[in-house]
Amino acid sequence: SFPKDKVRQIEQNSIEVAQRYAERTGKPMPQIQDYRYSMKLDIAKVVYQSPRIEYCGVIPQIMVFEDSNEELRSIRYRSQGECRSQR
Repeated sequence: SFPKDKVRQIEQNSIEVAQRYAERTGKPMPQIQDYRYSMKLDIAKVVYQSPRIEYCGVIPQIMVFEDSNEELRSIRYRSQGECRSQR
């Protein structure tokens, strides 16, 4: 499984970016929500997206974004890592 210290680092990076953006724009800091299948996402502007990681397997990702009402949101989801053997 993906290392827990890397998961904490991904979350911490997204929190720091969201906090700076929230302070700069005067918006409340969003709580990280877990994505659920079929969840409707209203993404008007992406503020931050976790970088792709070299890892052969599923990795956690976080996206911070504004919706069409200009509310700041944060979603945790899973995606496939960048595996060199898959290229």
